[in-house]
Amino acid sequence: MDAFEETLRRVGRASLVDDLEVRRALDDLADAQARAGSHRRRRLALPVVIAAGAALLGGAGAMAATQFGPWTTVTDPDYVVTRDWYDVEGTYLGTCESHVRIEHESPEVLAEARRLLAALDLDDLPPDPTWVALWLASWDRLGDYPRLIGGDLPDPSIADLAPLDASGDVIAYQTDARILQLALLMTVHNEISADLQAAGLDAEFAFTGEGETYCSSDPGPWPAS
Repeated sequence: MDAFEETLRRVGRASLVDDLEVRRALDDLADAQARAGSHRRRRLALPVVIAAGAALLGGAGAMAATQFGPWTTVTDPDYVVTRDWYDVEGTYLGTCESHVRIEHESPEVLAEARRLLAALDLDDLPPDPTWVALWLASWDRLGDYPRLIGGDLPDPSIADLAPLDASGDVIAYQTDARILQLALLMTVHNEISADLQAAGLDAEFAFTGEGETYCSSDPGPWPAS
């Protein structure tokens, strides 16, 4: 728990929220930290069920929507992104689409975040390497990191993290394409959060989001919670 908490602290302040048992497990961890007297209470959830999509709404880098859907968790996204994913050897891994709704308690900050999103070019953004490693570690697949990203782990301590205790049905959805897509969403989220912080608008751990993701590599409809 300590290694996981410390790694997340170094990764950054932004988080995206999932929809199933990973959120419950990490919410329990956050609750335990709060009960222990932690002053870093926040929404800590790996976005395993995060969105699908095609473009920033009204922004640059728009791409045509795919056949994915229906969108039931996020019906009014602030941004949508679709990406075809390949490993370092150029092998096609799948196509994913994500719809994400951002959240902040301040209307002023939320409006500025949406303005920043509209100006962001998604085409050139890479998946966040640390979050690729974190998700791979979550599903006991850290050995796949060089194949998906290349090079060494961005944080060696990630190798010490224990995999999450999740059902086989949930683990079946953690494909290479989905892991890279979710890490891309973290790049988007952290870019906006960093800009807000630089402008003096974002309080620590206050910028969050909720999403829904579909990938062509999914084995079928997401298992019921």
